[in-house]
Amino acid sequence: MTLFDLKDKYQRIALNHWHHKKCIGTIECSTGIGKTRMALLAIEWVIKTIENPKILILTPRETIRDIVFPQEFKKWNLEHLLPKVEIQCIQTAYKRKNEKFELIIADEFHNFLSEHYSLFFNNKCEKILGLSAFIPLDRYAVINSIAPICYRITTDFAVKIGLISGYIEYNIPIELTEKEKIYFNDVQTKYDEAEEALGGSLVAYENAIYYKKLLSNKPLYMQNTNDINSLKYAKQYWKAMMDRKKFLYNCKSKLIAVRKLIDELDLKQSIIFSQSTKFADEICKNRKDIYPFHTNIKNKETKENNLSDFLIGINNINHLSTCKCVEEGIDLPSLPVIINTSRVSSPKSHIQKRGRCLRYEDNKTSFIFNLYIKNSQDEKWLRSAQSTTDTKKIKWVSNIEEVKQDILTNYS
Repeated sequence: MTLFDLKDKYQRIALNHWHHKKCIGTIECSTGIGKTRMALLAIEWVIKTIENPKILILTPRETIRDIVFPQEFKKWNLEHLLPKVEIQCIQTAYKRKNEKFELIIADEFHNFLSEHYSLFFNNKCEKILGLSAFIPLDRYAVINSIAPICYRITTDFAVKIGLISGYIEYNIPIELTEKEKIYFNDVQTKYDEAEEALGGSLVAYENAIYYKKLLSNKPLYMQNTNDINSLKYAKQYWKAMMDRKKFLYNCKSKLIAVRKLIDELDLKQSIIFSQSTKFADEICKNRKDIYPFHTNIKNKETKENNLSDFLIGINNINHLSTCKCVEEGIDLPSLPVIINTSRVSSPKSHIQKRGRCLRYEDNKTSFIFNLYIKNSQDEKWLRSAQSTTDTKKIKWVSNIEEVKQDILTNYS
């Protein structure tokens, strides 16, 4: 059985489960299996069976709306259906929450499960197809009230049957400069001091929120002048927290490590994820092989050209430096490497990033390089982000040289 036939088989199995649930349900499956094609198959079926149906595709961001779906309709020779379908970002479509649709496709459905957006799905939709690579546990109650999960393909199962490639994650500690160590230790000390003064790690955050509200409400503040010491520590807590996050997201030593990874491992193509657009741009400076792709690029044509040139592999765009623009929704080719320079603690975000390099290719192992600062909040975020990852797929190493040797020994 060819890869196409295998994917087609499971795509249709998933849609059959959706049909059995009266076409109201969510398919949760790993990136690379073909969620977008499932959406197109559902749309094609509805157009054939219902006269002039009103169909809406919901997306979380403009890139998916303007580039991904139009390209997918063209790829599957379904361009003639495009005029019969509306594609909108949830922020725009929400204004139409009282309209009735024959079919709503909720792409990257996990993004629409807040209390605010969930009101959009108000039982005026005859058919709802939710698509997601990962539904957080705390969102299950919401999703079950809208379009319960009707079929699931986990990453481990998809790797086992050959739907997507295997992968290894390397967690690589970053060596700070002496100047960086002094600054970071000072910020962390101020944070720890404020946290302790506000009641310790379990309650400090909630207490800091309370005192922050006091600071923004002068009459209330004047009534609580006896809490002046706590107010002082609340200020210190928030400032230290933001300073720490800014440092972890923009650390110059991580910048050096990214370039070292690319050069010493002779990486031919990769996506580099950062948490700040400023850092994503810094990575590109003085490099002819790395180009940015993020929401702060104002020239839409430049942004789209950077992505398309990267996908095609032309104009020396071998590495794409981004934030969240390609974290989900974009159909990438058989990409071999992901570099994560920083992160949040969410397993969902980590799974989405990892999924960018799991498209199947014979005898291929994909590599995810996670850069982090040892014994810091950065390491805690990484461990939390990997909490749902198979531990056999994670390697904690000492440096880039160890990574290079391990790849040469085990994956060459």
